[in-house]
Amino acid sequence: MLTMLMYHRILPQEHPEAVSAPMFQRQLDYLQEHYQFLTPEKALDYICGKLGDASRPYAALSFDDGWLDNWLFATEILKARGLRATLAMSAGYLHDGAVRRTESDEILNLRMAEAQRRATSGDLRPYVNISELKAMRDSGVWRIEAHGTRHVKGSLGVSALAMPQDGESSGAFREMLKEDIGGCCGKLEAITGDRPQMFFWPWGHYTAEALDTVSEMGLLQFTVAKGTIHAGDGRKVLPRLGVSPRWKKFRKNCFVFRHPLLAAVHDMFHTERVCFDGFRGDCK
Repeated sequence: MLTMLMYHRILPQEHPEAVSAPMFQRQLDYLQEHYQFLTPEKALDYICGKLGDASRPYAALSFDDGWLDNWLFATEILKARGLRATLAMSAGYLHDGAVRRTESDEILNLRMAEAQRRATSGDLRPYVNISELKAMRDSGVWRIEAHGTRHVKGSLGVSALAMPQDGESSGAFREMLKEDIGGCCGKLEAITGDRPQMFFWPWGHYTAEALDTVSEMGLLQFTVAKGTIHAGDGRKVLPRLGVSPRWKKFRKNCFVFRHPLLAAVHDMFHTERVCFDGFRGDCK
């Protein structure tokens, strides 16, 4: 059984939308005690049925979007422990620039919504640039995978990559999706030298039509719904376990989802809204 952990941001101090560096260290201590870590490549092998189960459940690390703090703070922590992680990079945030060793507190501490709003105006400083993405690859810590190009929500508050927007036809939507994700994969391959094999849906949003389109592209797909993955898992979209910056919640989630019976009970009473088939705009 594999738990794919989902992080976004690691900052030196507490922040409402990030895991602090001291808490990250504490969480890694816990994970290394209770799980056997898989590298991104071994996680792929496990998902594809090329690796069997072990005496302890497996864990793998993933980070979404491409926040600068992943480079500035998470890289050093992971490297010191000999751990590796997957970075789901939103190619639309990439920009030119030199490798930074620091950044202003104002930029580092922006809330996600504000950073995304500024990105639409061209201020991409909260995210890694092309030079930094290369440095992350060269560090030996990170495997770079696809998170799409447009990290925006459409008029109904659902990811623009998940479903047709504003009267868009099914055919036009599929072509847009292939262009967006294919462009992301191409750009990342040009930077890192490696073709992405995984796609992480922004906000975890998807529809059956979107899943089918990306399946045709040969990419393994991940959402944000809580759950675990089994060897040779044949589902079109796979779950992850979002990491809380609060210690008790983090430990509780890990405990529940490494015990299949507890996980099954959880699923009976909790459902994350990630699939938007039949969405009409009046659903929450």
